Amino acid sequence: MSLKQRARELLNRGIDYMQGKFPPNRVVLLLTPLAVPLAAAASAWLAANVPGVPLSEGTIIGFAAAAGLTVIRNAYKWVDRWQEEERTNDRSFELGREAELEQARRARAEAQAGLENAKARARSSTPLRPTGEV
Repeated sequence: MSLKQRARELLNRGIDYMQGKFPPNRVVLLLTPLAVPLAAAASAWLAANVPGVPLSEGTIIGFAAAAGLTVIRNAYKWVDRWQEEERTNDRSFELGREAELEQARRARAEAQAGLENAKARARSSTPLRPTGEV
């Protein structure tokens, strides 16, 4: 195994381990409070340092607030969609389970009906009489 393949395998193993410990929705929730001020600061710096465009202090603050709110909105959408997917997966699991239960109920009812039919045929058939021949 080459060094590149070994490194890729270790990286994949590490990512799998971290996803087990920290699912992506938790990572988004943990990083959002850090990303908001960074986005606000970056947008304010860019707005203040764009050459040839004079901007007032209020405009720069507006850029910073818009960047922060954009990060918060995107994090909210991420978590909301993640939770919706989990609810969908739970519903699919429950629907699959209900289908299995319904199939088991039908099989039991068919078996019960077959047993009742066999009993009815046994009652209606003429009893065996000994013929005396051996």
